[in-house]
Amino acid sequence: MQIRTSILILGGLLCLALCISPASAEPTGTIQITSEPDGAEVYITNVFRGYTPLTVTDLRAGMMRFQLKKAGSYQNWNGVAYIMPQETVRVHAVLARTGTQFREYGSIVITSDPGTSIFQNQNFVGTTDAEGSYIISRADLGLHLINLQKENYQSYSELVAVDSGKTSSVSTTLEPVRVPDQVMTVALPTAPLPTAPEQSAGSTAVVISGILLGVAFVLFTRRT
Repeated sequence: MQIRTSILILGGLLCLALCISPASAEPTGTIQITSEPDGAEVYITNVFRGYTPLTVTDLRAGMMRFQLKKAGSYQNWNGVAYIMPQETVRVHAVLARTGTQFREYGSIVITSDPGTSIFQNQNFVGTTDAEGSYIISRADLGLHLINLQKENYQSYSELVAVDSGKTSSVSTTLEPVRVPDQVMTVALPTAPLPTAPEQSAGSTAVVISGILLGVAFVLFTRRT
């Protein structure tokens, strides 16, 4: 009895394990961080990960903030990076010495079709003007994902590197969405299905006569 109960429990657990599908893995990417000079401490979301040059794998896809610190009168370098699933992004940081002018922002100039919607790291920031221009004046240092969208046009995405006090640019002309040509279909007249030939009364009588003869032959053979 106990053995049968154990077998039933194991079978139920096996069925439960087979029925429950494993959760899909979260998309991750890789970042390679270099600095000038080397040997800077790297903090990703305030967690120390190592020294430059540094490669960090299995990072969750999306925007990530990080900081570089270097002893010896260097200013901290704060930046962002947009992690792409199954890809490797590269960031190069130039550390400024203490006492020198250092800007923690850059700018991005975007040139495209007028009325194009602009997304920075998946966040809507504005629309190009009548001349097709837009400026992101205060962009964090690092890598930004710029996505351009417009109705009836194919979307466009590009990773842009922003350096301290410098202006990066994105320039593209969106491609219109191609509508597939409609195929003209012509309905062909359908031929009528052939009908079965009508059986005449004579043919029916022949069939009945054959059946009667067969029955009579069977009865005759049994009696003999």
